Amino acid sequence: MVPSAVQTKKSWNPEGWFTDREEKIVVNRLLRDDPSKGSMFNRQGLSFKMLLEGISDWHLWPIYLIGIVAYIPAHTLGSYLTLVLKGLGYSTFTVNLMAIPSIVLTFILLLSITWLSERCHSIFNVALLQPLWAVPLLAVLRWWKGSFDDKWSTYIIISLILATPYIHAMMVSACSRNAQSVKTRAVSASLYNMFVQAGSIIASNIYRSNDAPYYRAGNTRLFWSAFAMFPILILTKLMYVTINRSREKKWRSMDDQEREEYSARGGTGSERLDFRFFH
Repeated sequence: MVPSAVQTKKSWNPEGWFTDREEKIVVNRLLRDDPSKGSMFNRQGLSFKMLLEGISDWHLWPIYLIGIVAYIPAHTLGSYLTLVLKGLGYSTFTVNLMAIPSIVLTFILLLSITWLSERCHSIFNVALLQPLWAVPLLAVLRWWKGSFDDKWSTYIIISLILATPYIHAMMVSACSRNAQSVKTRAVSASLYNMFVQAGSIIASNIYRSNDAPYYRAGNTRLFWSAFAMFPILILTKLMYVTINRSREKKWRSMDDQEREEYSARGGTGSERLDFRFFH
């Protein structure tokens, strides 16, 4: 990949990808879309101060919380799928084949829910489809008396839980859009993925050997972790809506001259009064 849109000319491609006029158009469109991109160049490292500023942006903390909680049920069952299915009496070859349908369905639902989010211009409302899908299935897995006795029914339930609509792409998008500065965006993307990995560590410790083979206690934890996504997603949505309304009220109370002065000397990133969070 070339370093930037204005650095596409190489010895083997002296004309580059764009003409001089097209380069100016690209740069201007980028800066008009996100003025903060003019504050850093793409090879500039983050200082310790920039790192602290990115971490201290509390507006993104709810998204980090979503990252650590949202994927625990799927990660837990995904890690133990082969052991659970082998415990039901299936061979290794059969177990590998039985893992394929949930993977295919996950791929389809990931694309579908992400497309729907962009289509509806809504992230957190659409993300509620994840717990709406997972909670009833986990309730069946935990409290259905035939769970783990009826092999095929158990397999179908587990496969459907593993195929729970994956909102990861939507949350990464929320981090990027709501950071509103290059330095914060770089830090927030890393932090979000760190929290997702922390959630994976938690997920790997849900099932315990003394809880086998039915994992009643473990499935209870998975149920409540999935259920917790309802208040987390709803409260995150309400937080962004409330902040946007408050800022809009203050912005409308200002006259044109005050707005121009603020635009020139106001805050930075997501702290700006004229910035609206995407939710």
